[in-house]
Amino acid sequence: MAQENFLVEEYLTHLDATAGKAAATFSANETGASRAFSNALAHLAWALTAKPIPKDRRHIAVAAYASRVMQHAYGAYRLVQSGNTISAEVVVRAAFEAAFSAGALANDENFADGQDFYLRLLFKSTLGRLKPLQDFLASAGSLSGKDRAAGERKVAELQAVLDDLKAHQLSKTAAVAKAAKMEDYYGREYASQSRVFHSDLEVVLQDHVLMTEREVRVAGVQLVPAGAELLIAHLIAVLMETATALTALLQIDLTDDEKARLSEIAAFYGNTLTAATTKTGD
Repeated sequence: MAQENFLVEEYLTHLDATAGKAAATFSANETGASRAFSNALAHLAWALTAKPIPKDRRHIAVAAYASRVMQHAYGAYRLVQSGNTISAEVVVRAAFEAAFSAGALANDENFADGQDFYLRLLFKSTLGRLKPLQDFLASAGSLSGKDRAAGERKVAELQAVLDDLKAHQLSKTAAVAKAAKMEDYYGREYASQSRVFHSDLEVVLQDHVLMTEREVRVAGVQLVPAGAELLIAHLIAVLMETATALTALLQIDLTDDEKARLSEIAAFYGNTLTAATTKTGD
């Protein structure tokens, strides 16, 4: 149990020591960060409203995922403002997942030769609902007969959907990122937001219970989150990539105002990544 104590104590110490510091750091740089983020958010909003969205499943789905990206990005931004960068990372990942889906749906290649990527996303979503329900029914021995029967009916219903979609199998977020041509973001920004304490604590602690402090650190158990400004840069990236996918799909031409907005965003984004890279190298 000593190893469990080490992990938990380090996590709590980190929260106590850095929450206020993160908030203060963000406040000190808020003018540049908030302006760049606001511009990125406004640019995606512009892309969503510049042209009427065609009333077909593919275009409506892209617009819906783009709206989800905006909601997640704003939520993560507010968390960063409060100094809660660990929770912000979870929401940043969710924003990237929505962006991957929007990008994949906007990519014409995923609809060539009779393909329909929407059905692949539907398969992935259904599978994601089915597996936890099956696991719950298998482990919940105290369920009433009525509740178990209801759960089994739902399992059968979800399985029937999967059977109908068996030609469109998809289960991995990495595959969605690849279909969106965003593998670099998946392997960099998205992966960097994956932290030990985003997983089930029991599983994490069990996996590391026999490891020494040094072994845990060597294994890459990361408890310290990214800096506030770097998280804002990641949010800007996910907003911009989604806007790019949307403008390409709808064939929207950039206005002079939007070009100026993008130039200002790029300056903040580039400077932030350069500073983060320099710090990492040190």
